[in-house]
Order: sequence, then C-alpha cells, then structure tokens
Amino acid sequence: MRVDNEKARNWYMNEAAEQQWSTRQLERQITTFYYERLLSSRDKKDVRHEAE
Repeated sequence: MRVDNEKARNWYMNEAAEQQWSTRQLERQITTFYYERLLSSRDKKDVRHEAE
C-alpha cells in the first residue's frame, strides 16, 4: 500500500476488510484521503455517507 502513516494504513486495512471494499474502492478511499477527512470532520456520518 502507498500509505506512509502506519495508523492510517492499519485503519484502511481494517475498514476494507469490514466493509468488503474492492481494490478499486480502497484505492479511491486512499486517494481522496478518507481517513484524514474522517478524523478532521465533526460530522462523521456525512463523511461516511459521502464515501459510500
């Protein structure tokens, strides 16, 4: 994976397994900084809904 931050990388791996993301979906989440947006958001529901 091309995620340097170890915490983010582990989060992406766990989330991909739980959500059953395809490799394409995982790549999209990484390139749109899903983890970082989720951390900085006050309304996490909206960010999660947007990612779907």
